[in-house]
Amino acid sequence: MMSKKSPQLRFEGFTDDWEEHKLGDYIIQYSEKTKQNNQYPVFTSSRNGLFFQKDYYKGNQIASEDNIGYNIVPRGYFTYRHMSDDLVFKFNINDLADYGIVSTLYPVFTTNEQLNSKYLQYQLNEGSEFRRFSLLQKQGGSRTYMYLNKLQNMILNIPKLEEQQKIGSFFQQLDETIALHQRKLDLLKEQKKGYLQKMFPKNGSKIPELRFAGFVDDWEQRKLGDIFVYKQGQQVPVENQFTKRGKNRHRFIRIVDLTTKNEAPRYIEYSGDNIISSTDLFMIRYGQPGVIGYGYEGVIANNLFKLIPKIETYNLFFKYILDSMYPKIQSLSSSTTMPAISFKSLDVLEVRYPDKKEQQKIGSLFKQLDATIALHQRKLDLLKEQKKGFLQKMFV
Repeated sequence: MMSKKSPQLRFEGFTDDWEEHKLGDYIIQYSEKTKQNNQYPVFTSSRNGLFFQKDYYKGNQIASEDNIGYNIVPRGYFTYRHMSDDLVFKFNINDLADYGIVSTLYPVFTTNEQLNSKYLQYQLNEGSEFRRFSLLQKQGGSRTYMYLNKLQNMILNIPKLEEQQKIGSFFQQLDETIALHQRKLDLLKEQKKGYLQKMFPKNGSKIPELRFAGFVDDWEQRKLGDIFVYKQGQQVPVENQFTKRGKNRHRFIRIVDLTTKNEAPRYIEYSGDNIISSTDLFMIRYGQPGVIGYGYEGVIANNLFKLIPKIETYNLFFKYILDSMYPKIQSLSSSTTMPAISFKSLDVLEVRYPDKKEQQKIGSLFKQLDATIALHQRKLDLLKEQKKGFLQKMFV
C-alpha cells in the first residue's frame, strides 16, 4: 500500500479512501491450452468486444487450421491482445460461451474474490490510470507490448469490493442503455435504406415497388438537365471567412458541413444574390461529387452548386431520389485524384418522378424518418457524453 485517494463522484454511503495496490495481487493467469483442433469455438478479441470469429468475419474463420496449443478462455475470464501500435489495449470478458479459444498472442486471466471483474474491465479500458501506465511501457519503435507480467506490475487505485460492484454494475447498465439506443438507431437507418430502395423505380421500371395508397400512374422520365439548371457557389478566401456570426454575415456552407459531424460553422460578408434558402437543393461537385445538401441557409462555396428547378417540383422529393441515385451519380464523375462531376454529365442523367402530390408524400415520409433518426442520434450522443463525464469523475 502506497497512498490513499478518492474519486470526485461516489455512491452514497462510501467514504473510505481508495488504496493503491499492485494489480498482480488480484489477477490470476490462466494457462490452459487446447489439446486438439477446434476443441472450442475460436474467438476474435477486438476493440469492439469479443466475438465468435466466424460471426466477426461473416462466416469465415481466419485462424490457422491447426489451433492446437491455443489459449483457452473460460466464461467470465479476460483476454486481450498484448501488443498495440497506438497504446490502445482492449480487455474483453468471455460472456459468449463456457469456453472459447484465442491465439497465444492473447493472454488470459481472471480476478480473485477481492476484485470485481466488471469494475476492473472499466478501469482498464476506460480509466486514466491504465492509459498512463501503458504510455510508460513504450520503449522505442512504434509498437508497445503489454505482457501479462507487465500488467501485473501496474499500481491501481482500488476501492472496497462493495463499491467496485456498484461501479461495475452502474457502467454495465449504462452500456446496455447505449447499446439499446444504438440498435434502435441502426434499425431506423436500415428502414430508411429499405424505403430508398423500394420507393423509387429501379431497373427501368416505370413505378416503384412500394407506393402510398391512391397513386397508380406511371412516373415520368426526364433528363436531369430538363428539370434543373445549375449555379456554382462562391469562392471566398479563408482570410475572409469568420467563425462568428455578425451583422451582414451569412453562413458559408462548405463540403465539410455536409460530410463532417460537428464542424464549426463559418460566416462571410456577402451582398450578392447567390444565396440558398432552407428549401433549396445543392450538390457537391468536387472531391465527393453527388452528395446532396438540403435544409441550409446561406452562401455555398464554389465546389458546390445549386440546383434551380426549371419546372414545378418538390425539392425535398428530389433530395431523396438523388440520394438513392448517389452510386450512379458518382460513376459519372472523373476518375482523377480530385473526382469531379461535369454539368454536361448531369444533364443527361435520366430521372423518373411522379406528380407533385406523390412527390410531397414521399418527401414528407423521408423528412419524418430523418427527424426520428436525428433524435435518436442526439439521445445516443448525450448518453455517450454522460458516460464520459461519469468515467472522469468516478475513477481516481
